[in-house]
Amino acid sequence: MVEQRAGRNLKRKTMAVKKSSDADVVHATVLFADMRGYTGLAEQLAPARVVALLDEFFGVLTAATSVHGGQVFHLAGDGMMAGFGIGAPGHLGAGAAFAAGHAMLQQFGPIAARWQRDLGIVTGMGVGLHFGEVALGLLGPRFDDWPQ
Repeated sequence: MVEQRAGRNLKRKTMAVKKSSDADVVHATVLFADMRGYTGLAEQLAPARVVALLDEFFGVLTAATSVHGGQVFHLAGDGMMAGFGIGAPGHLGAGAAFAAGHAMLQQFGPIAARWQRDLGIVTGMGVGLHFGEVALGLLGPRFDDWPQ
């Protein structure tokens, strides 16, 4: 229930932000995850194969984030940023973020082993956490402000 309410409140809050200076400072936990060895992997394989591997990788990350009550903020390249504990008074979400990161590492291990066996690529993943004050808002121009 808290996660559902936090997700709706976060969406409502970010939609109300007009510019980056309108951002609020909130307490939360932010999880960062990325694939190790991605550049070499992308140089070695065909683009369509890389996209398929990224889909599998991000499937693990986003599922673990969701199961542990987090919200994905950003996917780019081989990295993901997610938030935990936003909108839950007095709760930074650190335990949930740690559990999500641990699940990601556990679930990606066998996938990385399969990729090495089947494709000859060596990869892994890293996870980092930040807990404390976070600026919550939008950066850059809003999509509706972009030139046509």
